[in-house]
Amino acid sequence: IRPDSSDTQSKISESIRYFTEHFNEDIAVSYLAERCGISTQHYCKFFKQQTGSSPVSYIKSIRIIRACEMLKNEPHLKTYTIAKKCGFENTTYFNKVFKQLTKTTPTEYRNNHKLRGIDIYFEHEINPNNPTVRIEVGFDKDGISRHKIMTEDIEHAKVVCYWSEK
Repeated sequence: IRPDSSDTQSKISESIRYFTEHFNEDIAVSYLAERCGISTQHYCKFFKQQTGSSPVSYIKSIRIIRACEMLKNEPHLKTYTIAKKCGFENTTYFNKVFKQLTKTTPTEYRNNHKLRGIDIYFEHEINPNNPTVRIEVGFDKDGISRHKIMTEDIEHAKVVCYWSEK
């Protein structure tokens, strides 16, 4: 199996769809590799070649995006409940990952109803003829952290999430 083959790309895209839907479950990379019929090492290599990110980083990003939605839209839920619903068994670890990715704590986010210093926007585009999976995380010349996640869901709606530290 070659990393640039359409079969490999299709398998990686399918695994991304899987963990986007099952983000709240304990997902082992070895399980995703097994679903693709390749070794864990090859899966991680092909995933990174195709998306620019590791499977673990992608899963964390999806979980934090979902946590942001819950913090905004479900104010009655406790932070530890949101952490658990987003696949984090350990609240301390959830808080650490949340702060790493958003530069704020879940409590600050909730109190402000938006991420301080962070813009989040969602773009939906229907294009069933051009499946795309892309993750971009990096820093611009001023040291501002930039993140972009693109994936396709089952109905072929491309979902793009951008955020950056101001």
